[in-house]
Amino acid sequence: MEAWSRSTGMPTVFYYDAFCALLMGLLHKEIAVDVAGYPCRSRYWTIGTARPGSGKSPAVDPMLECLRAVLEENPHLAAGCGWDKFHLLGPGTHCAAIDKLKVTDGYATLVAGEGGPLLCPAFPQNGTWNQATHINLARFLDSATGGEVPWETAIDRKARKDSAEDRVVPMKAMPPQKTNVTIALLQQLSVWHNWWVASEVRSQIGLPQRCMFSFGALRDPGPPRLQAFEKQVVMPILRRIFEVVLKSIGGKAPLATDAPAREWKLTPALKEVFHAYRLACRDVTKRTFFSKTLVSGLHKAPYWVSAVALFGTLLEGLWPVACGRLGCTRTARARVCDMCVCVVAFVGPWSTGWLGQQATRIQASLPAWSGQLSAEALKMGTLCFQERFLYGLAVLEVDMRKHGRLTRRGVEAMAEVLRTLVGSGWCAEWTRRCGPPFRNLPGPMWGAAAYEEVMALLVERGLGEIREQRLTQEQLLRVFVKGAFTALSQEAKEALKDMGVPSWSFGPPRRAATTEPPRPRHAG
Repeated sequence: MEAWSRSTGMPTVFYYDAFCALLMGLLHKEIAVDVAGYPCRSRYWTIGTARPGSGKSPAVDPMLECLRAVLEENPHLAAGCGWDKFHLLGPGTHCAAIDKLKVTDGYATLVAGEGGPLLCPAFPQNGTWNQATHINLARFLDSATGGEVPWETAIDRKARKDSAEDRVVPMKAMPPQKTNVTIALLQQLSVWHNWWVASEVRSQIGLPQRCMFSFGALRDPGPPRLQAFEKQVVMPILRRIFEVVLKSIGGKAPLATDAPAREWKLTPALKEVFHAYRLACRDVTKRTFFSKTLVSGLHKAPYWVSAVALFGTLLEGLWPVACGRLGCTRTARARVCDMCVCVVAFVGPWSTGWLGQQATRIQASLPAWSGQLSAEALKMGTLCFQERFLYGLAVLEVDMRKHGRLTRRGVEAMAEVLRTLVGSGWCAEWTRRCGPPFRNLPGPMWGAAAYEEVMALLVERGLGEIREQRLTQEQLLRVFVKGAFTALSQEAKEALKDMGVPSWSFGPPRRAATTEPPRPRHAG
């Protein structure tokens, strides 16, 4: 993907995400991954953001055309019908999307080079979806783990009731209970701010935690001699990969009920490793403050690691088969190896030595899936979870603080706290005992969660830090310690001036920063 990006100048991350979403959308909906002791059918949902003219549509269209050509050549193995674009889904109403799922038996890939028209503009404003004009993604949340999309009309119920006596339910009347829905949307930067950031501030329904956010920019295109790289190298490989997946583990592939490819697992040793990784993610939320968005994202480790690890394991078996169509010449193998190493440099630390060996093995038959996730793929999944998924949520959280409603309310709360609690710091007990001053805080915002959010805003603006002090073995005290006013940055002092907070609210000048946080006061 990196080599392809260097030849065209399009963002590498858009190539990778679109390819992953299209490939995973072909898999049999019964395929599951067990990395945490239970089968997980996580689907790859990706949202790419870039400025206008950054190569969003040119990055998706070639792969989309390649996939359509493969589906048209193998209609008996594809979900849906050719006149209906098979399982590929575009802009439309919610009822049209539900009907598509019924026709394809639960398979759908929502893909668009310009994703803005697919998102309902009413949701960021009032938390509702206009299902007459847009697909209601809030009803698709369960499909992110392979579940059904709950939707039933009176006509559907009547049809099922009429056929109940014969115990025959028409396909149109019974929505599929298991689905494979993947999403690949590329959008403008304005859509990111006006829809995703505003939506998360207005209604936190868990949609961002199911999406892999990416941000790309246009790069310099390669020289003219590399312009044929896409047609001569990339497209034949992608075409062969789509064919192999469709024939071996696709939605209508002859996949036996006891086939190893139905449930992918880790070895016992790797299960212990991933269990320790999950404990580390949970421990981070206890030792350090994170917003609700990031905390819920940290708990999504099994979801995303299983999805990316399965993708990596599949590619380990698909590369040799796909490269066999290029021929056995040394030049072809060299180009394949270069492309493999470029992909590794972006998505994760696969073994380049293993890739070199696999690229030279020319196999024309379908791969024999073992059902075992490799250690390299697991490591790639953890790195992708840390460096891409959590990074995307962090960008969302920062933009929420800058542009969301929380900032306007949080500034008022910060100002009230700083003006009322004079001294070096405070803990939550003090704010609860402040009484009348906090009755003026905006509405029902003030609470335990809001207190933590305000403290995070204070830390973000460089006005102090959060410290922990263990009072007993079971009781941990979290306090906010103000920074010395003379040591504050010029930006922090300007923020205090804008909020109307006097300098004396930070207490008298201190010669050195105190190392002991203030202890809670006890009522006499």
